[in-house]
Amino acid sequence: MIIQPKILWGPLQLVLAGGGPSALIYTVPSLNSPILISNVTFCNTDSSSHTFSVYIVRNGGSLSNADAVILSRSIAATGSYTSSELNGTTLNPGDTIWANASVASTINSIGSGWGV
Repeated sequence: MIIQPKILWGPLQLVLAGGGPSALIYTVPSLNSPILISNVTFCNTDSSSHTFSVYIVRNGGSLSNADAVILSRSIAATGSYTSSELNGTTLNPGDTIWANASVASTINSIGSGWGV
């Protein structure tokens, strides 16, 4: 078996939480093997603190608060956060990751992992 490092998404800016549902930031392709998340980092580019939330929806599921992995996590102004909640998570084909921020265009995210 070959294990391949991959950039899963980003960098990308998270959408506004109050402006509607979270935005889809990653889908494991249906023909892929499972993905092991190795590192996810969030960066607040603004001069004020803001919050963000992340959800993992398993293949065939619908986005709901029951899928929250990180809920309203605060990042200080110009600070970064590396997620212990997501790192080490296995995603199967069709699984998705959704995210939002308290203020649009203030929190960036990048995720990497391994195809297993």
